[in-house]
Amino acid sequence: MPFGIYYESEENRSGYGIMVNLIDVLKRYPGGALDVEIEGDYLFRLDTFYQKFNKKLYSGGMVSRLHDKRNAKLDQHNFEQITEFVRLRNVEKISEIPRYIWDSAIELNLSSQDKYELVRLDTIENQQSLLRSHIQLRKAILEQEKQQEFNINLN
Repeated sequence: MPFGIYYESEENRSGYGIMVNLIDVLKRYPGGALDVEIEGDYLFRLDTFYQKFNKKLYSGGMVSRLHDKRNAKLDQHNFEQITEFVRLRNVEKISEIPRYIWDSAIELNLSSQDKYELVRLDTIENQQSLLRSHIQLRKAILEQEKQQEFNINLN
């Protein structure tokens, strides 16, 4: 059963959200609330919002599907940098190396605001550029942490 999740934020003036599919109902609560498992399908822009949608008790709206750039492959430079970052971060166990922009954003543990900025960018090249700066920053922090651990161990 598909439904949309609107990104509720003051910065979200463009009305972005994600259409998801219900995979499973994990738990039902007495008041009617549910714990659910969902899977993201595609990004949308909210065109029109209705407090009550199609005579239902819940709100809804009309949306436009956005061209999805999340599945764009990383360029070679970003792939090499994210590979190095993953290896630095996982000394004992190397996880799967992300090959796509959105997977890299998740691997870098970008904040909701940073992911929102990534989605808003109009070209894959601009997304690659933003991601490159986040990779460089996270790598520098990780390298500094490792150096501090080394210095502490020497003392």
